[in-house]
Amino acid sequence: MTRVMEGVRVLEVAEHTFVPAASALLSDWGAEVIKIEPAERGDAMRGLASTGVVSITGDVHALLEH
Repeated sequence: MTRVMEGVRVLEVAEHTFVPAASALLSDWGAEVIKIEPAERGDAMRGLASTGVVSITGDVHALLEH
């Protein structure tokens, strides 16, 4: 895959599905993505990993692991 975003740093300050999914795509294209989450609770979508709704092996949330 061509890494067209190589050398670009992305600061993600959003939650839930759409922006993290876009950040994952930018990361796949070579960008360095830094996700900022509220310190007291993290991203609200992280809780879904432990419920089994969107979990993959090892309790890793597929939408948040870029």
